[in-house]
Amino acid sequence: MGATCLGVALRLALAFAHPGNYDQQSYEIVAAIMRRGGNVYQETHRYNYSPLWAYCLLLFSHIGETVSLPLNVVVRTCLTGVDVLIAACIALISGAVPLMRRSYAYALYMLNPVPILLVGYHGQFENLAMLPLLVAVYLVVRKREPSPLLIVGLGALAVIIKHNVIFPVWLLLWYQAPSPRKAALWMALVAAAFGASFLPFLHLGWQGVLTNVFGYSSGARKYGFDLLLPVPLTRGVFFLLLIAHPFIARTYLRLPLDQGIQFSIVIFLASIYGFSDQYFILPVMLGAICCPRWNNLYTVATTIMLASSPTNIHIIDLPRLTAINLVWFVLVAWLASYFATGQSNLFSPPWSRQQ
Repeated sequence: MGATCLGVALRLALAFAHPGNYDQQSYEIVAAIMRRGGNVYQETHRYNYSPLWAYCLLLFSHIGETVSLPLNVVVRTCLTGVDVLIAACIALISGAVPLMRRSYAYALYMLNPVPILLVGYHGQFENLAMLPLLVAVYLVVRKREPSPLLIVGLGALAVIIKHNVIFPVWLLLWYQAPSPRKAALWMALVAAAFGASFLPFLHLGWQGVLTNVFGYSSGARKYGFDLLLPVPLTRGVFFLLLIAHPFIARTYLRLPLDQGIQFSIVIFLASIYGFSDQYFILPVMLGAICCPRWNNLYTVATTIMLASSPTNIHIIDLPRLTAINLVWFVLVAWLASYFATGQSNLFSPPWSRQQ
């Protein structure tokens, strides 16, 4: 209860104290278009997701009008509620894995400065996209066989909310499918559902969908492999890993699903060639369960990066190139640890080791 109250209070303090950043301004534009029945893909370039989030913003704008609160406050307050659900899922998953500590995993997420800064200040919605995925993970690790249709549906919902979770969704389907062919079929269904979500907007907004959603690339550069490799090669590495990483996790490393999802997120952020700050909330969701030592090191590096970020609280003067690549080096080391330790005791949290 203490972790919940403090974690929620810190997020809401940021939400009410600061108007947010560029993204919150974009939400205002999108909500205004939706309120008058416009087409966000035709009328603004500042919307890069499926229509579902636009409908959420429409709902939040009506809530804000009813309770006399700015849209940015309503958005971040609602996402704070999602964070509580995320922490609950983490606790349930940790309780379903033998010898894990639910309260520790729950508190480690609720009090982690990374989600506090990215939900309370930044106000992006990676946590909402991860919620159905974590529900699916729990359904699997509780040792009952969930319906394949349910797992595919939860994966599709996650991607429709925000498609940068496609790495762990693809891994989830690979783990649950009876064969690689069936996994590919399920992934095709997820992709079809994502594509179908745009249908009501395509008549006038198809160019915006192609340019601002499918053609969108996050602005940050000179990160990770972009410092070391030619641009075409970094893209090739990224998409090769996207395709191959479930096989690596399940067949080569033999990771259980929760650790496989964590591996998927780490490899995504270690190999991506463009990003926004909010992507870096993803590793801390399962990090408390799978690899708390690496999670803690990652938290320190990412908090420093966010504290120096011009799109976050910016209370530390640290060169952007230095800050973001500090996080990248931690991610690469974290990724290497999977191959160095595999299923050994060094990989496991201290309380999960067999005595």
